[in-house]
Amino acid sequence: REANRNKQYTSSPVKSPYMVDLYTINQLVFSCNAHDHVKLLQLLKAWIEKNKDPETSENFQSPERDDMSYLGNSLNHSTFLTNLGLLTNVVRTLKILSRKPVNRCSIKPQEVTPVIQLFELFPDNCELLTDVSHFVLNVCYHPHNIKLVLSGIKQLTQCIKMENGTGTKKDDLRVAAAGALQCICMEECGKVEVLECMAVPVLLGALESAELRVVTRCIGTLRNLSTNSRAVAQIRDCDGIPKVVKLLKGYTPEIRGSAAGLLQNMCRDKLSLEVVRNCGAVGPLSDLLFYDELSTQLSAVGALLNINGQSHDDTAGRKVYRKSLSQAIVMGMLNGLLADSNSEKETFVVADEVAKADT
Repeated sequence: REANRNKQYTSSPVKSPYMVDLYTINQLVFSCNAHDHVKLLQLLKAWIEKNKDPETSENFQSPERDDMSYLGNSLNHSTFLTNLGLLTNVVRTLKILSRKPVNRCSIKPQEVTPVIQLFELFPDNCELLTDVSHFVLNVCYHPHNIKLVLSGIKQLTQCIKMENGTGTKKDDLRVAAAGALQCICMEECGKVEVLECMAVPVLLGALESAELRVVTRCIGTLRNLSTNSRAVAQIRDCDGIPKVVKLLKGYTPEIRGSAAGLLQNMCRDKLSLEVVRNCGAVGPLSDLLFYDELSTQLSAVGALLNINGQSHDDTAGRKVYRKSLSQAIVMGMLNGLLADSNSEKETFVVADEVAKADT
């Protein structure tokens, strides 16, 4: 049975012409004892360094499936759980392996569950939990895997509002955790569990973060959630609409686009629609019509149409309004093209002057 199993992978602990580094790592994990710790740690670090960049990673470029079960199972044993160096690098290796489409499309529960359990075992280790969160994010790029990580949603939510940790490490964890939740909320089963874990107040609170990466991920997660009627009610009841409207001005294009998309969904709900109107969202949404990014414009149009009336309303006034919005989009795109053209001209002039100076 073991021989047949090993034929399915290039990285099982048998002789293989492919990915020798990972084969060696699996072999050492399989027979790990006190004398192998140093060698295994060295190999893990070397493999991570060699494969951390997808563009240059031999592992990522290979079409072969990797056997992740040995590394996954190692997280159930005290030998690894009591050695933080080994533990961190095993998780980091699994994170890198989970980026590979063929791996995440065939990942098994026993390769995921031990990683998820680390949230509870090491609740204060920002660096380790950041890697765990990235692993969850990678795994969830394959929608069928979302059901495998539902048990970690409560802990991901806790990571976003984590009090311990300082500076970049804390922010990196919050960004990674929110990114994982954003991906989880692409599927209805994920949305339901996120709502059960009362993540909405946490996500709304994080919109006031000074770290724009945190804001970007959290508003993206809320936008994905807002296709669910329960989520819409929770966002409204938690006084979240004014916080979302605030993001329509002075933030990055991605944040403004997500905020507009969220408001578009919120405005389908009559109770939320009144709140959006009263929060002064029409002006900032109208400004986005002249933005030079089409998806943001379309979200703004959708929100404004919903504010102006129900989507099935086809009266003459609504038709005129829709036409005006369409014209505003065209004007915004033209403005963007002109801005790009002027920017290119300026760049050319500067480059030309530099060239003359160098000569």
